Amino acid sequence: LKSLAGIKMMITSAVALKCRLTERIRTWDMPLRTDMRMDVFYYSSVLDLAARANLVKCKKISFLTYTEGTLKSKLVTFSLRSGLFFVDEWEDRIYAYARDLPGSFNVPAFYGRGYWISLSGNWKFARWGRVYVKGSLMQYPFMEKKKPGRAELKLMLKLKI
Repeated sequence: LKSLAGIKMMITSAVALKCRLTERIRTWDMPLRTDMRMDVFYYSSVLDLAARANLVKCKKISFLTYTEGTLKSKLVTFSLRSGLFFVDEWEDRIYAYARDLPGSFNVPAFYGRGYWISLSGNWKFARWGRVYVKGSLMQYPFMEKKKPGRAELKLMLKLKI
């Protein structure tokens, strides 16, 4: 059984608040899993900002937070996201959608103790072409046992014929 309660409200014409509480109940293994999340958004014609705080309680308590800024124009768009996570048990992992290249879908499971930073963007260099880029770095400096980080770089060229 899974329950979901949520609220989304516009605080001003440019600021939105979204809160969500989910509870999973089952009859085996870990019977309860509580997920609390709060997002704050700021929207404008040139700049979008977002911040999230996420707590999960299943085996232990885990935490994830991030902030993201997106600069937009007709020719160029860039998004920068950075965050921290403290997730000691796999059962307490937290999922957070991550921007990726067009046609890709990326929802990583955050586990361990670390931080990440990612930059994605695109540049429309002509009516018939656009370049997309995504780079990210994840590190785990807060782990008791060393865990290797990872880096990623993706490029895509899109041409209209």
